[in-house]
Amino acid sequence: MALRNVILGFLEEPASGYDIKQSFEHSLSHIWAAESSQIYGTLRAMEKEGLLASETEKSNRGPDRRVYRRTLQGDKALEEWLAGDPELSPERLSVLCQIHFLSRARDPRKTTVFLERVRDSFIERLREYEALRAEEGKAKEGTVDVFFDTLALDLGLKTLQARIEWCEEALSRLAALDGADPANA
Repeated sequence: MALRNVILGFLEEPASGYDIKQSFEHSLSHIWAAESSQIYGTLRAMEKEGLLASETEKSNRGPDRRVYRRTLQGDKALEEWLAGDPELSPERLSVLCQIHFLSRARDPRKTTVFLERVRDSFIERLREYEALRAEEGKAKEGTVDVFFDTLALDLGLKTLQARIEWCEEALSRLAALDGADPANA
């Protein structure tokens, strides 16, 4: 997912880089993260491309702030992204690489502990998603925004549930080895 597309989506109303970072934190942190430096650099590049325009506004707190808005070209780019093909790029879960190489750990107990920690991490994230879902329902009940936010969150919840089930199965299969070399699993 290109950061520029997400920024275009957030700019329904003019916003500063700080506002956009806050939008990430409040609505997409469970899906995707972006650092402030990435956001500000992308905003400047998008303005050079003509997707955004900006102006300086007085701030009640601290220095003046630069506020960005989508241009007509930015509106068109957002529409094209939303109407385009789904972006299903490969996930980069470092833990999958760790699991791939677990046979090299040479210690079945450490392997079991590792998989338990993976499962527990997924369970904790599932609880966070469930809390987000509960908050979301209260905050914007009945709006179109909450409908689509809920669809995205539902996919995240189901994905985590499947990962937790996989962990349980992997732990069960590992226990069934009954002391055998995990490399033969």
